[in-house]
Amino acid sequence: MEWTFATPEPVELSAGLHAGSLTVVAEARDDTIVTITGRRSEVFDVAQSGRTIVVRPPREWQDTGRHEIHIRLPAESDLDIGAGAADVDLQTPGCRLGEVSAKTGSGSIRIDRVGTAALSSGSGTIRCDEVEQVRAKSGSGDISVGRLSADATISTGSGDVRLDDAAGAVAVKTGSGDLTVGQLAGDVRYGTASGLLTVELVRRGRVDAKTASGGVRLGIAAGTPVWTEIVSAFGRVESHLPHVGEPAPGQDSVRVRVHSASGKVVLVPIDAPPQDAPAPPQDEPLAPQDAPV
Repeated sequence: MEWTFATPEPVELSAGLHAGSLTVVAEARDDTIVTITGRRSEVFDVAQSGRTIVVRPPREWQDTGRHEIHIRLPAESDLDIGAGAADVDLQTPGCRLGEVSAKTGSGSIRIDRVGTAALSSGSGTIRCDEVEQVRAKSGSGDISVGRLSADATISTGSGDVRLDDAAGAVAVKTGSGDLTVGQLAGDVRYGTASGLLTVELVRRGRVDAKTASGGVRLGIAAGTPVWTEIVSAFGRVESHLPHVGEPAPGQDSVRVRVHSASGKVVLVPIDAPPQDAPAPPQDEPLAPQDAPV
């Protein structure tokens, strides 16, 4: 079944699905097209009220079959999505979405580019390529963010967290999941029981980590002044950073605060590429046997 609505401005989409897949494509257009395939797709509630587009199965519908929903809508639209076991794929070729709220039970969530996002999954993976501000939560699924330009608050039970390029304030809490940051030019706060924290390149900002048995490895841009407060009751602390003195006016600096019961802490200098280049891979990763348990 297919429905077409005139939408000359960005819309507010409210969509839900029990199982299957939900794909949204945001692009430069003045209409919204909804296509649903699957058994009894004609009974879905699909309607427009002003800027709001609603796409949902009937409230008391017990059908557990799979459906595929495909929606094309204007760029900068806002989305509110609920999906049980369905995968959510939000595509933004050459543009972006405005605000996105998406929640799944076991389905995955993937977004190209968005302004603000609130994402949650029980066991599905979450991936956002580019976002200004994000709140993300998963029980056992992994969470990854490509480029973060503002703030992030992320939590997982056992899932790992990866941020490729973080320029804002990052707060991450996990039970046993690892946190890896490719390039940091902001602040990161990490709390975990047994996860590992790895920042491949810290250009400036603050790193604050509290772990029980999890290890910490930080690559600091070579020549950057660093203040440290590191306490590990039973773990080893290794700093290979040379003394470079106080920062000059306007020079980048880094503050490191790590409290750990038995985790290994390693600080190494990294030859930093130009600001817009990708961070280099770490040359001395923490092997599993190096992380006390």
